[in-house]
Amino acid sequence: ENEKFCSDKLRSLSVQKDEDLEFTLSKDSLPVPIYKKKALHSRYFPLKESEKYTSKPNCATIAIGVGGVYHLTKVATQAPVIAVSLCHNLTLQILNEISLDKLFPAGNLQIITLEELPTYFPFFTCDSYQIILHPVLSTIFQNETNQVVQWIQNIFNPQFTNIKTQKAFGKKRLKNAIFNLSNTQQFCTAPLEIENKAIIVCGAGPSLDLSLSLLQKN
Repeated sequence: ENEKFCSDKLRSLSVQKDEDLEFTLSKDSLPVPIYKKKALHSRYFPLKESEKYTSKPNCATIAIGVGGVYHLTKVATQAPVIAVSLCHNLTLQILNEISLDKLFPAGNLQIITLEELPTYFPFFTCDSYQIILHPVLSTIFQNETNQVVQWIQNIFNPQFTNIKTQKAFGKKRLKNAIFNLSNTQQFCTAPLEIENKAIIVCGAGPSLDLSLSLLQKN
């Protein structure tokens, strides 16, 4: 039932029973997973947890830790949500007891492994991202959570800097590249014999026009 919400990698994994996992029903009759004697969501009204989280326009949400995903129902109505599993066997066992179709009717949720994140993340349709930590799993798997956050920041922050640069200077960069190509032929001569002089190779970056006069003077 929940297969469409899970990545190919998660769907390929087999599930083994975890004796530390059990379930109870909340007051509004939703299954609440309890792991190592800790309820992963409210035993009363777990869907109210989602009121803590919102998303800005064009901002994708990366949720670290899956649980019963009740805390992600509201933010998923505003923008795509990608939930990264911390413990795959635990994630799959919990999903066997919860109907995601009822919680996410628009299908705006994808549950994946960490290594699949760069493939699933919508880099060119979102201007930024936010990280939501599962309120309980982030303490149970504290070291793993910290490592995942650091990994995401190391990979994604340079990517978004590059994307923002392309959006801001994309036309200028293309214009400079075409100008350079159109003038390439006149420079395609026999190899030059240059001694004791520096050679500066210019790319088609956004600051090229502003730097030409400085380069000529020096």
